[in-house]
Amino acid sequence: MSLSANNLAGTIPASLANLTMLKDFRTLYNKIEGDIPDEFAKLDGLQGLFVTGYRLAGRFPQAILNLSTLVGLSLVSNSFRGELPSNLGNSLPNLQELYLGGNLFQGNIPVSLTNASKLHRVDISANNLTGVVPGSIGKLTILSALNLELNKLEAHANKDWEFMYGLANCTELRSFSMHGNRLESHVPASLGNLSVHLEVLHLRGNKLSGSFPCGIENFPKLILLELDSNQFTGEVPKWLGSLRNLQEIWLGDNIFTGFIPVSLSNLSRLGILNLHSNKLGGHIPPSLANLPMLHVLSIHRNSFIGKVPMEIFRIPTVFEIDLSFNNLDEELPSNIDNAKQLTYLHVSSNKLSGDIPHILGNCRSLERVELDMNSFSENIPTSFSDLQSLKVLNLSYNGLTGSIPASFGDLQLLQQIDLSFNHLEGEAPAKGIFRNATAVWVHENQGLCGGAPELHLRTCPSVPLDSDKKKQSIVLKLVIPAAVLL
Repeated sequence: MSLSANNLAGTIPASLANLTMLKDFRTLYNKIEGDIPDEFAKLDGLQGLFVTGYRLAGRFPQAILNLSTLVGLSLVSNSFRGELPSNLGNSLPNLQELYLGGNLFQGNIPVSLTNASKLHRVDISANNLTGVVPGSIGKLTILSALNLELNKLEAHANKDWEFMYGLANCTELRSFSMHGNRLESHVPASLGNLSVHLEVLHLRGNKLSGSFPCGIENFPKLILLELDSNQFTGEVPKWLGSLRNLQEIWLGDNIFTGFIPVSLSNLSRLGILNLHSNKLGGHIPPSLANLPMLHVLSIHRNSFIGKVPMEIFRIPTVFEIDLSFNNLDEELPSNIDNAKQLTYLHVSSNKLSGDIPHILGNCRSLERVELDMNSFSENIPTSFSDLQSLKVLNLSYNGLTGSIPASFGDLQLLQQIDLSFNHLEGEAPAKGIFRNATAVWVHENQGLCGGAPELHLRTCPSVPLDSDKKKQSIVLKLVIPAAVLL
């Protein structure tokens, strides 16, 4: 029985328990409240119970513990609270899939859960679980996915990491996530004993330290690696480029030093490279252009030097480039318009100089352009008026001169524009976004005037009519005698 996404409200009728032959009950994403009726304990043939995205509350439904035939159980995205039953695994010996994420469960993971030996998918993410992961987790030998992220699980001393040794017995493990917990200290070498089939490893948002976990090189099938928001130090290893199936690398917000390994250019399937907020330096490798599937290059808040390599704008798939808060210098590449699919360009807080390339206006997909806090000079390119998808434009804290193109007022999707702290002059536009003073910053441009009253700019000086008449009179006096002579 499936009652999913029907905008149903009220409570789950106890009378459903009269359907004694019911094998599967699914009511996903409705507005049902209350609890699972105790009468459900009579459904002794029920194999699937999926009540996801509700407003159900209370403690873990006791009726479920009588359903020993259950193969799949999901209580995801409700408001269940309290501790998980200590006999959970013993009561549901046939369970293969368990999804309890997005609730308010607290306390320890029941050790009995590891007795449900048929489990191959376990998700208890986004709760308030505490303590350590049971070392007996290795009894779940056919486990393929374990998601314990966004809890308060701990690992400090070596004994707290015993579960990692146990997981080595889970030879089918493909996805392991413990991000957003309270894991500390070095990642034990036993990480490298996990299944060679591992494809997803999430350890972000903990307090892990030490050098890059060496055991990761044993996972040739790894697709997604998340180690960001920890306290890892040392260099990013060259061998990372040998994991040819990697599609996403998240190493940001650590303390990595050294250079970007050129070997990463071998990762032909890589879509996201996130190395932001580390202490990496040197030049940005031009060989990154060899990543034909790269969508996101985020290496901001490091110490990269030299010029922005023109090669990265030749990547046919890249739509986000963030090089901000580095020490890059010289001009932006003249081939920047090769990246016609680019939607986000952020090079703020560098030492870039010269003109802003007018050809940037050919990148018609751009939604955010942030070039602030550099040393760009000359005029704002009028070609920016062709960026009809533009939502945010920040050119503040540069040395730009000339006027603000009046056509900027025609950019219908523009939500924010910051041109402050430049040397702009002339009359400011008075239409479009320039009528919204809360979305426009043009202060500290001493030569600007006019525009919408909300901008509080000085009034533009007007040319006196008498002056115009005098000019016309002088012209007539010169033209008429010349005509007579002819």
